[in-house]
Amino acid sequence: AAVPGVRGTFICGDFREYAKIPELGIGGASLVITNPPMGRRIPIADMRGLIVNLFNASAKVLHPGGRLIFPNPLKLEAPERSLRLISRNPVDLGGFECQLEMWVKD
Repeated sequence: AAVPGVRGTFICGDFREYAKIPELGIGGASLVITNPPMGRRIPIADMRGLIVNLFNASAKVLHPGGRLIFPNPLKLEAPERSLRLISRNPVDLGGFECQLEMWVKD
């Protein structure tokens, strides 16, 4: 929906490929919303590594004050110091519970 005076761009892609997306330069995004694989239907060999990569990529593309929102299947804090947790709430994802988290880039 169009909101007067608000410009927005949606980019659909794999966060691991952010360097190949010109619009996602360093500090080029205000919001990252993602639903990473949970490892339930399809096993993920390195789930921790995947989530760490998500934090690292988000820290690079978000500008200060930008937010990362995603369901985190792990009890894992951001390894990137520039990201600060501002909310964590349980959510049922069709039979298993994980945490819906919101992080802000300082």
